[in-house]
Amino acid sequence: RDWGKETMKIEGEGGETKGSFKFEEVDFSPKALADARTKELWEKWGLDQNSYIKRLSFDEFFSAEQKDVFIKDLFASDTARKALGVSTGRNNSWGSVGPLSSFTATDLTATVTNLDFFSRINDLEDPAVVRDKGALTKCFDEFVDGVPLSDELRKLLVMEDSEHFYAFSEGERREFIFHLFRRVCLGGGMCQYEDDIRPYLDTTKALYKDFVSVQKNPSTKALEVTSIVYHLEEAEGDFGALFPERASRDHSFCYLVVEPAKRHVTLWYLAHMPLF
Repeated sequence: RDWGKETMKIEGEGGETKGSFKFEEVDFSPKALADARTKELWEKWGLDQNSYIKRLSFDEFFSAEQKDVFIKDLFASDTARKALGVSTGRNNSWGSVGPLSSFTATDLTATVTNLDFFSRINDLEDPAVVRDKGALTKCFDEFVDGVPLSDELRKLLVMEDSEHFYAFSEGERREFIFHLFRRVCLGGGMCQYEDDIRPYLDTTKALYKDFVSVQKNPSTKALEVTSIVYHLEEAEGDFGALFPERASRDHSFCYLVVEPAKRHVTLWYLAHMPLF
């Protein structure tokens, strides 16, 4: 389960951790949230609380081998101090970021190019996860890390001992689109859930199109994602920690989606604050 995960401790300002990436904030608003219905759902699911989506441009060639230096330079930049933040734990109250002393970043994959990836959910039985026309199968509430799981879909997403957890392999669960789907379905601390899977799938598709870039492979003519995605699981510095102490560890997140050709990075941050 630790494939692609790396904890980096940074000492001083020199050596391998010293980079030269410079950043500028880009005027960016996800097209998904320009849709009135999606924006309404976003707020209903609590994804507008203690959360932001920001895009920053950078000035140097990027390769995956530069991940650690890139993340270090990003958080140490004046631009990040102004554009980014860490939740204080109070509703939409923010503290500044700063240079990192340590962080854990996991490489995610981004090979999926359509929603067929999720079609297997419709075929799951005993119990069914989705019934006719997209209705979700309800179940007795179970609480995991402060989040109520009231249907079979959410159990599939987070409970390892659920009947259908392994419908998606460990590798498939590292796909960025799976992460997006999971985050949308579970929402923030003030989430009101849907009874139908379709709004979750539609929102996941729209977000994925906002976050990643694709191009056609000249040989195979197939679409390929060109973005490189990291899940920043934890980070610490003089500013404190990436998430407040009371935040849910499993349901708080920070994703960095790097587009090397376009030289920008898109961040989606959310501190999940349980109601109780």
